[in-house]
Parts: sequence; C-alpha cells; structure tokens
Amino acid sequence: MLSSRSLLPGLPEAEEITSIAFETSDPVDDFRVELSDKSIIYFQAKRSLSFSSLPTSELYDALRQCIRQFIKSPGNHDLLVLAVSPDASSRVREVLPELLDRYRQHQDGPDTTTLNKTQEETLTQFRDLISALLSAEGHPAWSPDTFASFARSLNVFTFDIDTSGSHEVVAQLLLEPLSKYPSSLLWTKLISLALDASKKRRRFDRGGLRTTLKSYLRPEPTVGQPDPADEQREWSATFTNMGPPSVANDVLLAVLTSPDSDRPLTLFQVARFAADDRARVRYKDGMFTAGVFSGKVLLRAATWAGMARLIELRPEVTTEKTVTIIEPNEGPQDESFHLTERQIALASLLESGVKGLECLRCGRFVLQEQALTVEIDEDGHNHQAGVVHDRCHRPCDRVLGTLNNEQARTLPSDFDIPAWIRLEKSGQGASASIKQAKRLGHRLAKIVWNPDNEQEWTKNWCVEIELASGHCHYATTRGKLIRLSQSDARRKSAEMQTQMEAMLRTGRPFQMTTVSGKMGNDETVIDLHKLKDADEEVSFVRAVRAVLVTREILRRYPPKNFYAPLLYLIDPITEDPIDLGGVRSFFSDPTIVPELILRWRKAGFFKGEYSARIIGSDAEFDRMTTRAIEEGRRIVIDPEFDEQWFLCSGGEVENINVLLNNARRPALALVEHRQARKIGRNDPCPCGSGKKYKRCCWLTESS
Repeated sequence: MLSSRSLLPGLPEAEEITSIAFETSDPVDDFRVELSDKSIIYFQAKRSLSFSSLPTSELYDALRQCIRQFIKSPGNHDLLVLAVSPDASSRVREVLPELLDRYRQHQDGPDTTTLNKTQEETLTQFRDLISALLSAEGHPAWSPDTFASFARSLNVFTFDIDTSGSHEVVAQLLLEPLSKYPSSLLWTKLISLALDASKKRRRFDRGGLRTTLKSYLRPEPTVGQPDPADEQREWSATFTNMGPPSVANDVLLAVLTSPDSDRPLTLFQVARFAADDRARVRYKDGMFTAGVFSGKVLLRAATWAGMARLIELRPEVTTEKTVTIIEPNEGPQDESFHLTERQIALASLLESGVKGLECLRCGRFVLQEQALTVEIDEDGHNHQAGVVHDRCHRPCDRVLGTLNNEQARTLPSDFDIPAWIRLEKSGQGASASIKQAKRLGHRLAKIVWNPDNEQEWTKNWCVEIELASGHCHYATTRGKLIRLSQSDARRKSAEMQTQMEAMLRTGRPFQMTTVSGKMGNDETVIDLHKLKDADEEVSFVRAVRAVLVTREILRRYPPKNFYAPLLYLIDPITEDPIDLGGVRSFFSDPTIVPELILRWRKAGFFKGEYSARIIGSDAEFDRMTTRAIEEGRRIVIDPEFDEQWFLCSGGEVENINVLLNNARRPALALVEHRQARKIGRNDPCPCGSGKKYKRCCWLTESS
C-alpha cells in the first residue's frame, strides 16, 4: 500500500491497494486487501504447515476456510492467498504452488503425463481433499470445472519475514525511499501496527495509514504542483550524525559525591531506562541520581563518540585534572532497544525542534557554523529536543550531535535571520525582475519607482465594489489595496460607476467573481476565473462607492511588498548608509554580501567595518529612496562592479516621472522645431520619414 509495488509474483501489480482490514468476518479472516478495481485478496496465514488430508490437520482447516470464501463469492475475480513461512513442508511450499500455477496457465489444468510421482500424488490428494470439503459445505457435486476454478483462485506463497529474511530485506528496500529514518524502523513499526490491528480488528485505507505513520514517512509529493520549498531559499542546517538519535544510554562526565569519593571526576556510561521502561537516571539543577550513585554533571552525551567530540569542544572541563574512565562491561548492546517508540518520538521531536533554528534556552536564532543538538529531560522541564547556542548549553543537556549551518559563514554577523525569513515569504518582485532581465541578456535593468507611493501609506480612503450577491470587493493592484485621498476615491468611484452604467445599457454589464474578485463584462472572461474555489460564483456589480479604510479591510488585504525585503549596509558607528562607488546599494540575497565585501576589500574599493540592516516594507523603501534621490545618489539593487569600479550589473531604481518626461522630450522638441518655421503642407516632413508633411505628422498634429 505504501510503496505501490507488490511482493507477490502473480498478483495484479498494476492495481493500487486501497485498504487493508485485519481479522474480518469473512471465512478467510486473517486480513483482507482491497484493490482499486474493486477486487479483493483474502489472506490466511499459517507459520508451519504440512501436507495432510486428515480432518484434524492445519491444512484441512485452512483449505476449509478458503472453500467457504470461494462458495460465498462465486464467479468473482477475488484471490485467495495461503501464506506460509519457510518452516512449512516442501510439498506445501513448492509442489502445490507449481500445480496451482499450471491451472492458471492452462484451461484444463496440468498435463498429467508431464508430472513426476510426487506431483501426481500431491494433485490426487489435493483433489480428494477439495472434493470432500465441497461436499461437507453442501456444495453441488464436485466437477472438474469447479475444481479448476477454485485452483485458479488459490495462491500459496512463502513469506520469509524473519530477521534478515529475504522478504524482510526486499520490504525494507521498498520502504527506504519513503522513510525519514532507516527503513528497519518503519518495518518494525509496520509489524507492530499489524499485530495491534489484528487484536483490535482494525481497517486502514491509504490515507489513514499514512496519517498513522506520518512521523516515520517523508512528505508525499503533490503531482503536477511545484514544491514551494524549491522556490524559496533553504535556511535549514544539516546534521552531522544522520539517522535517529540514540536513546538507550547516557555517557556522563561527572563529579561523584556518592558512594565513592576517591574518584570524584569520572567518565562512565549508564542505562537510562529499566526493563519496565521507567527512568533509571534523574536530572535536576545540574545534578544526577542513578540508584546509589549521585553527583554533579559536567558534560552529558548520548554516545561515547559524542562525548569525545564534546570534550574537544570543552577542553577546559578536563584540563589538568585526573579523569577516571569506567569502561562499559555489559557486553553487546541489545539493538532491539533502539527500535522503540521512544526513539521515534525523540527523532520526531528533534526534527521539529531544529526546523526554526531557534535556541531551546534563549529562543533566539542560532547563527553558528556548528551548533549542538540536545535533548532536555530534566525534572521540572518540558521534554524538548533541538539546537542551542554554545553559550546557552547547560551540563545536563543531553548532547545528541551537531548541526552544520554553512550559511552562517555567508551572512553578516549581526544579521536578523528570523525577521528576514518572515519577510522573504512574500515580496521581492523587483529582484525577480532583475533575474528575469539577466536571463534575457540585459545586465542593467530598470526598476520603476513611483514617488507617490510614499504618500499612499498615509491615505485612508479606498474604492468599494458591491455585488448583487451581497459580497464586497475593493480596488486593488498586484493584490495590494489601492489607498487614495477622499477626493481621489470619490472621483475614481464616480468614473467606475459611470462606466458600469454605460456597459449596463449595452447589455453587457460588469460581472465579478465572489471569492477571487476577478472582474469582466463577458461570461467567457469570467469563466476563466471560475472553479478555483468550491464557493466561487459570478455576480453583477451593483454599486461602486468611496469608503474609509478600516481594520477589517486591512486584514482582508494585508500589505504586500514589491521591493522589500532588502538589505543595506551601514556604518556601525554613525549608522549612516554606506555607498559603494557613489551608489546607494540594496541587496536581495544576504548570503552574497560577505563574499562581495571580501572581493571589494582585496580590490581596495571597500575599507572599514560595516553592519547590515533590513528594509522590511515598501513604505520604508519609499522613504529611503526619496532621501537618496534628494542627496543625488543612484539607487541600485544587487549591484556588481568591474575592476574600475564601474557599475556593470544590477537593477537601477528610476523615478517613473523622470522616465515619462524623458520619453516626452523628443516629441516636444519636434513640435517646437515645427513651430519655429512655417512648414508647407507639401513640404517634406521634418521627422525624416520621407513623406509629405500633409501625409505624415500634420495629421497627428491636426488631430
């Protein structure tokens, strides 16, 4: 069901398993597998089975259940499976399956002339046994066709699922790509789950099974949909110790206070749990108690190798001190102990604990190249697992391993990672435009900026669009609410109302979707935006009006950023922005800044120290851009400079009003030139087109 592949040769591999039920009310009752084509496979499991036709034999009892199932559902394409272990007799494991296969391969069954003596005896006894069972169950007289039909539906399979058995190995290989941890853990969990389901007569469908095993399984990919994580920068770190963490023992470096005071500084191993799964060691306020032993904990790790690495990181603990090492003499460790629910629970707890890279002790982001992953299980504390700062690590924290964060080397030392992660989830449309321009071969892109945006944040009116269905939408651009002054909002709403009434008179009224707010005046346009939501409908626009911006409206249309978040450099003393080559520089990727600074230092372009700050909103970007332009600075996002400190790549922020004025200037100059002298209608047009003036620009100027 999990791997979508069958371990049973001869079974329909193309069909998907939809559900599994244990200890059912069917005659063949061990478990039932339902396939996507509505067919069913009934399993009867027997560990050791000898070939005997005696009514007291296990084979007689197992086949009687199969006969009852066969009689209950005649003519169906259901399959009957008799599952045995390698302990079954060879006639059950080898001879009988081969005979049944011949019935599936030949309509009339096997050719008796090709059978050896053992096969002939087995076939004769099997026929007699089935005939007796059919008669005992009150079935009509035995016939060759009835026997052949039953033989084709019966399958005998040998499952070698003992430790290191062939089917166990294959099953774990199939589970390997699905499991977060070594597949042996998932396989053990499945065995435990099946035994429990047999006791409780449970049934699982595919979704329910994945939900039950969600702490063991990797996330299931969504077909046809890109993973959002692929489009976002990964801020996660990686473990140096792969696999589930150890839970069986503690390795302690402690100052013993009892019962032996002659060896105060001791390194030893202690089992954490007793046979009944109760804790054998207790920790509180930096002290431990384990039976008659107690003392002050200096270091604590999950393994001896972990303790060795921990001592390397904390050499001051053992410097110039005599340490007594008590080697473990308990013999080989019971590996089955590591396959418990406790280990899986710790692995799941650790995975969620390190996801945000926040210190378990202080709650701040851990920006270290190598940080400790620990388990906290002291008395009086919640059970936690995750990452801690070196300065926050406490002696009783059980060190599980280390976490490598390569990005710690590529970020400014005082950079606020949590704030950046929150802001990076939306916005940065400007940097996306720069990347798109580079892909098209344009090294320098123009990023249009409207200086009126800065005033927009102080405007408290907007345009409301009321639908006949009672829904209300508001005028937006790029998903952002358009905020206007009162006079502009009234003028805009009046224009839209007039346009709406004009379209109504033509018989093509404005329409709008109730959920997504898509507008159009043609059903074909509206249909393109329908069915995105189960509650999506199309309604006519009833009224347009100017309204005040309320908190409810702002919650519905939260601010979205186009430019932000961005990073810029400041002088750590004066806190003034640092200009590079006379350019006010903003960066969309904080990880590239240290490398750029290092390169510029080597070239002699950059000297001194710097700190990093975040532009967290477009409103802040507008204010900074306005100040930079007033100071006569160029503003570039993601700048790159050549050896001569000339700007060669990036996105230069341009005032939209300046761009429009520059675009109008040639046309204005041409009009002024024409007005300076009288141009005849039949003269050549001064624009250089080669046409007569009356056939070219005169038409435009006259209109």
